[in-house]
Amino acid sequence: MTKWAHKVRGYYGYKHYTGDEYPAEIDYPSGFPRTPTGHKGSMSIEEWLDWQCEGGWELFKFHPNGWCVFRKQI
Repeated sequence: MTKWAHKVRGYYGYKHYTGDEYPAEIDYPSGFPRTPTGHKGSMSIEEWLDWQCEGGWELFKFHPNGWCVFRKQI
């Protein structure tokens, strides 16, 4: 049986996305998730997805509200 690791990340705009957080933490009062230490700056959705898929991760589910589930076979 195949085993999978999962991670949840969020993309909410050009400068507002999560990196290594599960679940995403909210930075009030803006309502946007905090970007992690060492975040890569402004990114388009395509650049962000490429970044999240590094290391063998693949996009598993995409939600219209901006959060995504990625998985990797272990």
